[in-house]
Amino acid sequence: MEPARAYYYRDKLLKIIEAGNPYKVAWQVTRRCNLRCKQCYADAQTEQRVAENEMSLEEGKRLMDDLASMGECSLVLTGGEPLLREEIFEITEYAARKNLSPKIATNGTLVTEETARRLKDAGAFQVHVSLDGPDAPSHEAIRRVPGAFEHTLEGIRHLQQAGLPVIIGITIMRSNYHQVIPTLRLAAELKAIVFTFNDMEPCGRGACEQQSEDITPEEREELYQKIFEESERLKGRIMVDKFDPSMWHRVRLQNTRDEAQRQALLALGEAMGGCPAGRWVCLISSVGEVRPCAFFPMVVGNVRQQRLSAIWRDSPVFHALRDAGNIRGACRLCEHFSICRGCRSRAYYYGGDYLGADPGCVIARDIQSRTGDSSMCSNEGRGPIGS
Repeated sequence: MEPARAYYYRDKLLKIIEAGNPYKVAWQVTRRCNLRCKQCYADAQTEQRVAENEMSLEEGKRLMDDLASMGECSLVLTGGEPLLREEIFEITEYAARKNLSPKIATNGTLVTEETARRLKDAGAFQVHVSLDGPDAPSHEAIRRVPGAFEHTLEGIRHLQQAGLPVIIGITIMRSNYHQVIPTLRLAAELKAIVFTFNDMEPCGRGACEQQSEDITPEEREELYQKIFEESERLKGRIMVDKFDPSMWHRVRLQNTRDEAQRQALLALGEAMGGCPAGRWVCLISSVGEVRPCAFFPMVVGNVRQQRLSAIWRDSPVFHALRDAGNIRGACRLCEHFSICRGCRSRAYYYGGDYLGADPGCVIARDIQSRTGDSSMCSNEGRGPIGS
């Protein structure tokens, strides 16, 4: 990331955080989906019944009114598959009118030429399309529906032809560990503006698959290094980013040699402060439940009972996450603490303590070994990739 860009985002983020507002909010507009992906945080289902109690259009508008009253914020419309929500275009248009820069997070398979045009006309800011492999066998082994790969590529083409910026994202797991770099290269060939990656997190259907699909801290570290190297080779063609910037930002900083760029990355990293859960992002589920992030399965309130602005301001869990002094164990002892803090969702799943050490980090694992810290449960015990 160029220094000017890093400082721009640093200043923008600090302004929002200092005002006490979220930078990005995701609203799960439906739990319905046409795919059955291994990693689905929402445990989305194909049956119509899962949509029976989802927030109405009027409830959604009240949520967006509240968000807009909080100041500058972007809204991600996600699912399930958001394009299965009948009012998705009206929701998108309303969010755009409220200056919420709506982004659609879709699997891409339902995007026709008309759908892409209507999203553009409604004011969609960007579209995030999930792609879990560079070819049909790898992608569809995870998405579990034949033909999904070609339909997704077709959807990407329709979105681009409509003039919508496309972000391509992958969820890293054991099944596609060796396909991440080829998928990044494909994203560049497809002319996506950004390639994002996330670890498979232990929530929703992902929790059921976690024992077999989670990778080890050492494998994660090795892959992040490879992603950085490939991002350097593809510089100028595509930007590489991560939803939870903590560990990834540390890897970028460690590998950047230009001092001006290093200082800019450090300034941005300290502004972001690592894991964003409950600090500058949150999720609203299809039934109004508020969680620190999409991958953090802890409910802190419900917008059907209380305004999001009040939950954001008053939640004890959010307050605990925002105070770096509350983080315990190996993460707190790490030299990269100011720009990382570790994944709070992973700490919660493996250790039962969302303020504890992140067991997915090799550095935290080494600190634990040296200090005898027992606050971090292990996610070791899986066989080597490819076995």
